[in-house]
Amino acid sequence: MSLARANDQGLDATVLAIATRQLDRYRNDDIPIGSAELPELRAYFHEWAQELGSQGADGRQRAREDS
Repeated sequence: MSLARANDQGLDATVLAIATRQLDRYRNDDIPIGSAELPELRAYFHEWAQELGSQGADGRQRAREDS
């Protein structure tokens, strides 16, 4: 995030997480990579979106609340 924010100081981790989740809108046939790589690709972006979603707009890690 720090490298990306160096190029775009308005970068918002929450908005990037939402954008990253848009991969779910695409069918496997729409993604131009081998079918063997698709699960790994989807998992990568899902995990990244989760990580970004746990950060505040400023890119800092939010404190987790135990419920």
